Amino acid sequence: MSNPQETNADGMLILSIIGIVLNGIPVIRMLFTKRSSSINERVVSLHLLEDALGWVAVLVGSIIMRFTGLAIIDPILSLAIAAFVLFNVFKNIKLTLPILLQGAPADINHEHIIEKLQCIKEIAGIHDLHIWALDDEYNVLTVHIALSETLPMTALTGIKSRIRKVLEAEGVQHATIEFEAPDENCGFEDCI
Repeated sequence: MSNPQETNADGMLILSIIGIVLNGIPVIRMLFTKRSSSINERVVSLHLLEDALGWVAVLVGSIIMRFTGLAIIDPILSLAIAAFVLFNVFKNIKLTLPILLQGAPADINHEHIIEKLQCIKEIAGIHDLHIWALDDEYNVLTVHIALSETLPMTALTGIKSRIRKVLEAEGVQHATIEFEAPDENCGFEDCI
């Protein structure tokens, strides 16, 4: 900043036009295609937009430098682009960190799920329940279900179907369910 070097404004101008075209095409396609709102898609969209806006800033900077000779524009633009990117990086880290750490989704209530599942008459107990998010739209659950009586496999299929309906209504898209016989000791009874 204290001693900016002269840059090739004409070269920057040409590169910025190429950059805008190459990065602008995916941005335009992204704007006109149907997409969901998952965090993965938002991060990719933001990355594409940052790239395109970065090249627009380089274009504006190269035009200013070409006509005014102000070499200070180049480091100012570099710092501004870096600040914009870092701001969005930290914002997205705040959203993705709980997912990466397999934290329980904030909008799902473990106790409420247990209460709903205990309404199913064949269920004597629930333990080792774990819920986590794979992204901000897809939640996963594992659970041990202690049965009130030993049942044939055909009956377990119906119970599992009812459990999955309860879980879907609670925002769980994928569930792994382990059934336990009434006298079975699995070693995880103390886990909630």
